[in-house]
Amino acid sequence: MAAVTTAGDYAWFQFGIRHTWQAGVLHGVILLGTLGVFLGTQSGKAGMGAVGGLVAGALGALAFYALAPWLGVGAMFAAWSLVWIGLAAFDAYVLRRPKTGNPRTPEPPEPVGSRWVIRGLIAAVAGGLAFYAVSGVWTQHTDNPNYGWHFVAWLIAWWPGLAALTFGRAADRGARP
Repeated sequence: MAAVTTAGDYAWFQFGIRHTWQAGVLHGVILLGTLGVFLGTQSGKAGMGAVGGLVAGALGALAFYALAPWLGVGAMFAAWSLVWIGLAAFDAYVLRRPKTGNPRTPEPPEPVGSRWVIRGLIAAVAGGLAFYAVSGVWTQHTDNPNYGWHFVAWLIAWWPGLAALTFGRAADRGARP
């Protein structure tokens, strides 16, 4: 995610992309689509992960642009948190749902439980704090950006959310009957 986000920074800065809501939605779709593929791969559902990531990216960006008139830069943190909570729900209800056996005699779906809420809240809060800690990477533009620092900053920003959604997954799968 750090590499993809740094590449996005490079595109914004080097190609002089104007900050419009359309460019922001496209940026969100690319970033979260990548994240969705990663999450989906963890469950053997890369394609479905991509779809969820694309939707999360579009909705997250649109949430930012809808909230920005009232919250200013704070809208980015609100949207960031909403995206992590949404991804946690998508991960639990779609990506991590076990496949049923025979389609003619489907097994009842296994209850999801509430662990996803905890994962989503941890991702939102810890990810929001990390994102805020490195926010200068996207709020303070210079004529000569340091892409090495961008990579490190994005690694810091993405890690808590990814960790909250992925740590312990093997144990979760092993706990299923």
